[in-house]
Amino acid sequence: MCHRVAVSRTTILLWILALMALEIQHLKWIWWEYWDCRGCSAKHKDCACGATRTWLMFL
Repeated sequence: MCHRVAVSRTTILLWILALMALEIQHLKWIWWEYWDCRGCSAKHKDCACGATRTWLMFL
């Protein structure tokens, strides 16, 4: 037997915001791990030329 549970609009909004924040963190991780620096053509995590903003990963 299936029971219905009422979910408030506030709860749905909080879940949407949490999932959006999680996706932003995921995209930043992809950028950090797999994209190349424009200055030295190394991956952003291995960049030593200073063009990569390392502080961006802490936001």
